[in-house]
Parts: sequence; structure tokens; C-alpha cells
Amino acid sequence: SKLRSRIAGLLGDFESAKAFQKLTEIVRKDTSLEVRREALEAIAEKESPESVRVLKDIVQKEPSLEARRSALEALGEMNDPALVPFLKQIALCEANADLARTAVHSLGDIKAREAADALQDILKQSKSSEIRESAIDILADRRDAAPLTLLRGLALGDPDLEIRRTATNRIAEIKSKEALAVLKEILSSAKEQEIQEAALFAIGEFGGLEARNILLATALAGQNEELAETAVEALSDVVKDGRPDIFLEIIRKAKFREVRRSALS
Repeated sequence: SKLRSRIAGLLGDFESAKAFQKLTEIVRKDTSLEVRREALEAIAEKESPESVRVLKDIVQKEPSLEARRSALEALGEMNDPALVPFLKQIALCEANADLARTAVHSLGDIKAREAADALQDILKQSKSSEIRESAIDILADRRDAAPLTLLRGLALGDPDLEIRRTATNRIAEIKSKEALAVLKEILSSAKEQEIQEAALFAIGEFGGLEARNILLATALAGQNEELAETAVEALSDVVKDGRPDIFLEIIRKAKFREVRRSALS
């Protein structure tokens, strides 16, 4: 297979139609995954209309899932906005979840604004939580997607609990005062305790004096014992120097016995 891989790589150096045809044949028929991948990469590197046509054809018709996945990855690496509609269609319509997720990640490789718009459409239209979470992960890292506004809307209003939790967790990675304000809003506004707890842990990951004060106030509030215990647990991410005064304050002032016990441990 090493020799065949080398041959596939060498064929990629030729511009002839015959060499291209041979590479396509290798992708479809060779028994070695390594050889097929080498040939597929050689096709993708040409970045020609014919190579795009062949890669799309592999995605749609090739029986091998590995070959289809590699073709999707190659299309994303081309970073061509013209490929956005095709990748979006695969992400929304492909029955195989792994391939649909690969299409989402390939959209993330395309830097044009059209790709960000397509990912937001996937968030709205996909019925798969896994696919939507993949889109969230990519959009959260893109400046052209206004990530904080997007994540806030999902955390507070999406009908899927897991999506709300994922969005809340990702907000902690945006290190800004605005992000901390959104987490505080989620803590006070979310209807589900699971999301409020996610917000508390996200605030703990955020760190800093303001985060510490939010968690302390929650730990001392006498409204919800489980949330108060979660706040104490989240404080361990903010305060790491033994048993500081903040825990002594909780031990003295917390209404619930279990909360005081948590501050002792």
C-alpha cells in the first residue's frame, strides 16, 4: 500500500486528464484506506471545477463512509464560498450523523460570511441536537457570527434543554464583562434549574471578583438549597488558596445546613 500511496501522490503532480481519471479510479476502487485518502487529497489540491465535481460525486454516491468523510473535509479545506450551499444541504439532509457533522465542520473551515449564515440556518432548521451543538461550537469561535448575542438567545430561548446548556457553557469562554452580565441574566431568568446550575459553573470558570460576588450571593440566598450548594461548588474554581474568608462567611451566614457543610468540605 505504501507503493500505491506514493503512486497516487505522484499522479497528483500531473495535469493530464488521464492522471486525474486514474486518481478518481483509485479513490473508488483501491482496497487501502490510506491509498484512497492520498488520491483524494491529490484531487482536492487541484482545486479545479472538475476536482470539485468529483469530490461532490464521492460525497453523494460513494459507498465508503470514510471516503465520503474525507471528500467533505477536502471540500471544506478549499475555503470556497461557492461550496456553502452544498455543504449546508449535506449537514441538513444527510442521514448519517457523522457525515452531517463533518459537513458542519467543513462549513467552519470556510471563512466567508456565507458560511456563518449557513451555520445559523442549520441551528434554526436542523432537528438533530448533535448537529446543532456542532454548529454552536463553530459559531462561538467566529467573530462574524456575533457569538455573545447568538449564545444568549439560545441559552434563554431555545426549546432544546441541551442546546440551552451548551450555549450557557460556551458563554464562559468569552472573557468580557458583557459575557459575565449575560451569565448573570441567565442565572436570574432561566426557568430550568439545570440551566441556572450551568450558569453558576460558567460564572465559576469565568473567575474574578465580580464572579466571586455573584456566587457568594447565591450561596447565601435562602431561596433554593440546591442552587446554593452549586454556587459553593463553583466557588472552588474562583478561590483556590485553601479555605479563604469567603467560605467562613458562608459557614456563618448560609441558611441551609447542607450549604454550610459544603463550605466546610
